[in-house]
Amino acid sequence: MVWFWDDNLTIKRHYIRTLLTAMVPLRKWWLTQASMDIADDGGLLELMKRSGCIGIFFGIESFGVESLEDAHKPQNKVNKYRDKITALHDQGICVMAGFIAGFDGDTPETIVAMAKQLYDTGVDVPFLSILTPYRGTAAYAKMAKEARILGGRGWEFYNGYNVSFRPKNMSPDQLLQAHRALWREAFSLKYSLLRIVRSFFRLRFGAFLMCAFMNGFYCLKRLRSNEPISFNESSTYAEFTNLTRMAN
Repeated sequence: MVWFWDDNLTIKRHYIRTLLTAMVPLRKWWLTQASMDIADDGGLLELMKRSGCIGIFFGIESFGVESLEDAHKPQNKVNKYRDKITALHDQGICVMAGFIAGFDGDTPETIVAMAKQLYDTGVDVPFLSILTPYRGTAAYAKMAKEARILGGRGWEFYNGYNVSFRPKNMSPDQLLQAHRALWREAFSLKYSLLRIVRSFFRLRFGAFLMCAFMNGFYCLKRLRSNEPISFNESSTYAEFTNLTRMAN
């Protein structure tokens, strides 16, 4: 199996068609990341299937219009999610999708509600993270200007599963707890089994195997209470935190 580690492998259509045509006789399963606009290109989707594609990762990010603006994803249209995902399912391709909690338009309620929304739209494997304003990004500049970056938090809080800033519509702890509630619900036995069973009837064999394995893996973590680690009460990286403070 081949993973093309590219944020948007299909952005140059001539290049991707040439690449995939050459891959057809190799009979290799492959997956990558792409923009949702590939769902509008039926010819490309057919070529992806013939060349062995079993999975595509989309950075969907959110179901909120305001949040999508913050994420600089104007091309993501919430009312089109289901149709675009269905277009890939029609070719037997698994859809993995990233969702982020903590945008200014989010509330604890809208974050937890994503568990059902991502299932209803057809996502096969969700990836759930917390907004992380890395230095050098527009998000960091905006929050620093608004004095919303939390001081005294080292790099361990910048792993996509902890809170390093002050959200607009909730406290940092409320965001953390809402994300954990979303994570637990999305990877509950109920939703994990529903996604696996649904994929059996929709996806090609390799795509089904990947969907079943990944959902099974995260569901097992959920059943064992092995959820993402919170560093709020941890002193594990205290030495590195102090070094970060000194550097600032």
